[in-house]
Amino acid sequence: MTPDDAFVLLGVQQGSSPVEIRQAWRMKSTVHHPDAGGTNEAMIRLNMALAMALEWNPNFADVPDTTKLDSPKVHLNFSAPRMSRDASSFTVNVLPVECWMALEVVAALCGPTVHDDPPYLLEFLLHDSSLPSSHHGWCRCECVPEAGATTVHLSVGSTQGVEAPALEDVRDYLVEQLNLIDWPT
Repeated sequence: MTPDDAFVLLGVQQGSSPVEIRQAWRMKSTVHHPDAGGTNEAMIRLNMALAMALEWNPNFADVPDTTKLDSPKVHLNFSAPRMSRDASSFTVNVLPVECWMALEVVAALCGPTVHDDPPYLLEFLLHDSSLPSSHHGWCRCECVPEAGATTVHLSVGSTQGVEAPALEDVRDYLVEQLNLIDWPT
């Protein structure tokens, strides 16, 4: 798949913001997801288009939507190169609503929520976590439905251009905390 194909599949123009790209992906996923009558192959292709479209445009960093920040004291500097993104970081064997609620509990251990869009998006600060370099860190969790489970895409960065926590450390911390939850059977 080429970047042109990705934008055509999503139905957005090249140069669209990450927020616009994700909104288009959400709309398309309501048709292409296997639980909505689509196919697994169509959803995989749509997820590939999402990842490619987000990575293709260098004019936008794949970061939280700062237009909806609740706290005026939070000054996020997303132009710093100290940000990383991992598509398909881990999978949780529950539907997105349950996964999002569990991530919300884990996020509360890390710091305040900056932005949420249940059950698909949760952004939070990491300053209360025990992770190295987390004092100015933030995390974005995107919950992607995957045939009865949820794949979580992570983005990790720093709010003030200082060193951000390692994405692998944040992922491992989140997975460890999620595994401590007593999931309903």
